[in-house]
Amino acid sequence: MANKQTWLYDESVGKIYLTALPDPRYHGDEIRIVVRIATAGTKNYLPVPTIDKVSFAAYNKIHNARGAAGVYSEIKNKVKDFFDKVRDKVQELVNADRYSYQTLREELSLAPTTKIDKKTLQDYWREIADSKNKRKTQEQYTTSLRSFFKYLGNEVKFSHEVNPDCKDRRKFTITGKRANMMPKEVTSEMIKGWESFMEKDGQSVSTRSVYMRALRAVLNKLSDDGIISSMPKIKITEGDRRTEDNSDMSDILKIRDYEGDAKTKEAADWWIILYLCNGCNMKDLAQIKWNRDYFKSHELSFTRSKTKDKKPVKVYIPVTDLLQPYLNKYGSKPNIGDYVFPQILNPTGKNLATTDIQITNATQRFNAIVGEGMKIVCKELELDTEEAGKLITASTARNSYITTLTRHGIADQFIDRMVGHAVNDNVLRGYQGAPTTKKRFRVNSLLFTDPDEQ
Repeated sequence: MANKQTWLYDESVGKIYLTALPDPRYHGDEIRIVVRIATAGTKNYLPVPTIDKVSFAAYNKIHNARGAAGVYSEIKNKVKDFFDKVRDKVQELVNADRYSYQTLREELSLAPTTKIDKKTLQDYWREIADSKNKRKTQEQYTTSLRSFFKYLGNEVKFSHEVNPDCKDRRKFTITGKRANMMPKEVTSEMIKGWESFMEKDGQSVSTRSVYMRALRAVLNKLSDDGIISSMPKIKITEGDRRTEDNSDMSDILKIRDYEGDAKTKEAADWWIILYLCNGCNMKDLAQIKWNRDYFKSHELSFTRSKTKDKKPVKVYIPVTDLLQPYLNKYGSKPNIGDYVFPQILNPTGKNLATTDIQITNATQRFNAIVGEGMKIVCKELELDTEEAGKLITASTARNSYITTLTRHGIADQFIDRMVGHAVNDNVLRGYQGAPTTKKRFRVNSLLFTDPDEQ
């Protein structure tokens, strides 16, 4: 019901947008009128304290009311008074550089948020995920949600039905004893257990930190809104990705030379492909196309998806003698404009992914297939120790690439260029890290050479 035609009032204060409208979070026979406060990626709601819930029919009459006389006009004027009060206070706090939602509530002397109904942690988590503007961010929240509830012993099931607001995103349900837990039930011990669960499941340090940040953001929002009275402690492990989440040369060569059944051998090959392709991630690998760089200098090239909306960074992958056999085995026929590895975007064998969310889902599925295969590879190669278990992740391939070049004495500035890190404004650093085609080939030809044996 909450669309522009049903708003009562709306106004902006800088980049803070205020709207008086029916509360879009709840549905029933009656609705509550609220002032929505929207900032970058966050929406908060203040119920108008001087009026009760109204029916849909009554709201339409309030919306259409004109003048000062009549019960519906009186209600509309009360909404306007509260709306103006909120707007003026927001403006005052912004001018004083003091604005936050919590400060606004305190300045307005509002009582703790009244719970309209008993929503579960899952309800709030999904709602906050849907409030994010970028689909990638939404996916991070929903993926972390599924991971957390799996840890609690619940079952996650995907349906064939798609999300009506995003046709590419499948719906999922979570069932089990803890599926309907309330936000206040989350404890610090529970969060520690979740991190251990993810680590044993082979999740990288970076993935674990992303998931836990999502939970922390959810709980912070609920704390700000007065839904929970205290925040559980969340310690997010950063780790040293270059030195801790990588493989040494002996392990890399074992994976390269692994001979198992067709599926596990293929998983090992894909891990090596990621490693040889400058440690790029699966989503970037999936979107590499044959272009003029291949026919001109025998290199693959792509713009990192992580930087495409900011300062685009182009990465060049030399097709060395080490990479060529894998390209022959898994790559498509070189034709300008065609995907080099189209199978990543079509893991189900049905339709090629085209939209951003389809590409994200397809690469996640393909990553999962490779990950499951790598678990078997690591076990058979006796690499299934706590540290070696990280071999199953794509991020380990990237960090192993960085670490190998570092141990060969390659300058950090050069490595930054090879993996697509943005170069800073230091002019000398820019020259130091400027790789020529010849040097790119020379460096990537060292990827199966043990630095300690040179």
